Amino acid sequence: MPCDQRTLTAPDVHALAAACFRPIEGAPATERVGLELEWHTIAAGHPDERLDLAALRAAATGGGALPAGGRVSFEPGGQLELDTVPHPGLDAACTAAVADAAELSRRLADVGVGLVAVGLDAARPPRRVLHSDRYDAMEAAFDAKGPHGRRMMCNTAALQVNVDLGPGDPARRWRRVHALGPTLVACFANSPFGAGPGGGRPSGWVANRLATWWSIDPSRTTAPDAGGDPVDAWARYVLAANVLLIRGRTAGAPATAVRSPFPFARWLEQGHELGWPTADDLAYHLTTLFP
Repeated sequence: MPCDQRTLTAPDVHALAAACFRPIEGAPATERVGLELEWHTIAAGHPDERLDLAALRAAATGGGALPAGGRVSFEPGGQLELDTVPHPGLDAACTAAVADAAELSRRLADVGVGLVAVGLDAARPPRRVLHSDRYDAMEAAFDAKGPHGRRMMCNTAALQVNVDLGPGDPARRWRRVHALGPTLVACFANSPFGAGPGGGRPSGWVANRLATWWSIDPSRTTAPDAGGDPVDAWARYVLAANVLLIRGRTAGAPATAVRSPFPFARWLEQGHELGWPTADDLAYHLTTLFP
């Protein structure tokens, strides 16, 4: 939460970036993999309607823990997210995800809800069913830039693969994973239909989910520079990315949406009428970046 005087500097940002590329002491020798799977939730017989979040949560979690220990959460438009625990390798992570996904599918089918794995819901208008201080401010900030942010929040879903930093040269691994990005997008693209006016027809993109994400704010969704030192590249990216919201100073105080371009570096150097950023604000800023 912001404070009355400057306590954070650019070297602090660089130090945080460096920590992201530092091996974790005591980490298992086997590289761990975790999966995040997202689905749109669709009611049988009422595909155009948004579902009640409380009913969705009760159906998904009311049966107790999932067989492989995954965690369930929800995105703003009612998309269901399944997060596996970290597993020693991709095969184990996939096995766990399949087991938990099957159980979730069964639970929701019992109440007439289907899980749809597609990158972009091109049929329903974006409408939130999950309301929180974070998402209220996020929606307000994105609305100032156009319709894409609300669509991203409510109408997109994805499969995300989380991996350890792993052994070897971090810079080499950083460059390699960025080089693989376009190939992975091409392999998994499954949203050829555009949303909004004229939605439901092929748009020319096979990954309209990616087109939507790239349209919300390039400072937080485009890829960092993959050449050179990854620590410097990530620090520059964090500093250049626009601040999305500034949280209140006291518990329960609402966050303030930042509707105009406001790079974190400017907040760091010049402050804001709501205060100066702290280390906690920097950590929170990272949660609003989606490169």
